[in-house]
Amino acid sequence: MKGLKVPLLLGVIPLVIEVLILLLWLVTGWHWLPIAGAATLVGGLISVIVGMSWLGVCIVRTARSGKWSRRSMIKSTVLTASILLVNFPAAAVIIWAAFKIETAYTMVVRNLGSTPIESAAITGGGLSLDLRRIDPGARVTRTFHVTRQEGLVFSGGRNGQKIRFRILGYVSKDGGECDEIDIFPDGRVEVRVRRRRYTGVLLTEHTNAYPKISVK
Repeated sequence: MKGLKVPLLLGVIPLVIEVLILLLWLVTGWHWLPIAGAATLVGGLISVIVGMSWLGVCIVRTARSGKWSRRSMIKSTVLTASILLVNFPAAAVIIWAAFKIETAYTMVVRNLGSTPIESAAITGGGLSLDLRRIDPGARVTRTFHVTRQEGLVFSGGRNGQKIRFRILGYVSKDGGECDEIDIFPDGRVEVRVRRRRYTGVLLTEHTNAYPKISVK
């Protein structure tokens, strides 16, 4: 059936661009890419509507010409329509993936001491992350989503001394933070909070000292 090249391109091009933008965002974190992705999703919707209309016109013209094979026509029509319609579930998956990534919290814990931190854990926000043992000079990275809006607390032990301090006084389900925690040999703890993990903008930076008797 003639004329199917245009609707095929109208289905393939926006799909490829959407996937490329998502992958590029994951690699580079450029803050303008989500905007470009949203514009591409809108453009892709328009492209699919135009492509389906074009396909309908091709089917009508081919049927009226009398020069067509039913089997060939069904095969080419189903293939083209499938490529066009796959844009909808693909767009839904891309939106879901972007949302999960953008609302996640990432914690990077570094042990800058000469002895390991045992039974390390992060609690709060409706979760409990078991970091287990953090060797000297090592770092542990965890990415997660909170289910409750409350503070996050780090706990563990080193040289028989308990470590317990508040990482964040409050976390929301919006997420979007990358927090770096450095635990020094002399007992100092530096917590650097970066809002939006892919922009890397440093909003606040503060220093805590452990152990703290209680964390409310």
